[in-house]
Amino acid sequence: MAHNPYQLEVDQDVYLDPHKLVLPSHCMRSATGKVVVTICEGSKTVLNCTNGRINIGSALYGRTEADVCPHDKVSNTNCMAAGVFDTISCCTGLSQCAVTASSSLFGDDPCPGTYKYLQITYTCEPEDDLPPQTLISIDICEGKDEPRITCSAGQTISICSSIYGQSDTTTCAKTRPATTSNVDCMSLNPLYVRTTCQGEQSCTVNAVNSVLGGDPCRGTYKYLHIDYRCVA
Repeated sequence: MAHNPYQLEVDQDVYLDPHKLVLPSHCMRSATGKVVVTICEGSKTVLNCTNGRINIGSALYGRTEADVCPHDKVSNTNCMAAGVFDTISCCTGLSQCAVTASSSLFGDDPCPGTYKYLQITYTCEPEDDLPPQTLISIDICEGKDEPRITCSAGQTISICSSIYGQSDTTTCAKTRPATTSNVDCMSLNPLYVRTTCQGEQSCTVNAVNSVLGGDPCRGTYKYLHIDYRCVA
C-alpha cells in the first residue's frame, strides 16, 4: 500500500486512563484513510495531520457499546451527549487539535454514573482541498473588565475550549500580583462559558471564581482563556 502523506499521527501514551483502571483506548485507520479515535473519559490526545488538515466526520461522547473503554460502570449503553459534533468540528481545518474526553467540554454529563468515552471519526485532507480555519483566542484577567465576544452579523459563536487558571508567566502579567508563583493551575472547559456564549452572536463572560465553578488554585491570580470560532 502506498504511503499516505496525510496520515494521522497520534501519541499513544495519552490514551491511558489517568487512574489506570481501564485498558488504553485506540486509534484505527481504514484503507480509505478514515480514522476512528476512541478516548476514554478523563483522557486526552492531540490529533495531528502531517502535511494536511483534519476533517471531522462524526463525533460521539457517551456510551453506546459495553466493550469500549471497559469499566465496571457501563450498564447504560444508550447515552449520547448533544452538540458533540459542533464542538469537535472546531478541529476541522487545523493541522493539530487537542481533544479531551470530558463532560464539561460538551456542557453537561449525558449519563451520570456511567463511564463514558469520546469517539471521533475523521480524515486527513490535503491542504489545497480544505481551507484553513481560524481560531479566535481571548484572555480575560481575573476580576478585570471583560471584553465582549462578538461575531459578525449572520454568524454565531462556537466555543472550542476554555481554561481558567494560570499556566504561564506572561498572560495578564501587568495586572498580576507580585506574590503569584503557581503557574500550573488549570480548570478545563468551565461550563459557564459554553452555556453563556455557545450559539450566540455576542456574549460577555466574567473571569471570577463564583461563576467559573470555584477557585482552582487559591491564592493564585488567574485568567480565563477562550478559543472560539464564528460560524455561519
